[in-house]
Amino acid sequence: MQLNLTKTDRASVSVEMALVTVFLFFPLLAGLTDILFIVAAKYQLNGAQQALYAYAWNNPTSATDPNQLQNVLNNINQHSLPQVTLSSYAYSVATPQWGQGGTSVSVTYTLVSKVALPVPVGFTNPFTVSTSGSVQLQ
Repeated sequence: MQLNLTKTDRASVSVEMALVTVFLFFPLLAGLTDILFIVAAKYQLNGAQQALYAYAWNNPTSATDPNQLQNVLNNINQHSLPQVTLSSYAYSVATPQWGQGGTSVSVTYTLVSKVALPVPVGFTNPFTVSTSGSVQLQ
């Protein structure tokens, strides 16, 4: 069985395909692009947090020094598309519950990054990505 399409039938198929492409595929592609930008920023933010953990582990006496932390973040921001800022940090010393030896020292960092989305479809622009976590030094 052979389909015999006339010129008008082929033209209507072309118009329908163009409408489907414009109204379905382009918004999906735009949303996917925004989500990829957000995921990439989250990975960069987690990498920055790991760098701060390494700095705190290697330099426990200056783990909460604002000038030193800003220097670390400046080095990170040289290689990062969205700029990473330190929202807050806390240095805590705790005694273990059962009194077994020494104290526990930990540092908590909260990092924030604002991502400029290329096509903000359904998201606020700039989109704010944040992460928070602690590292135990002793």
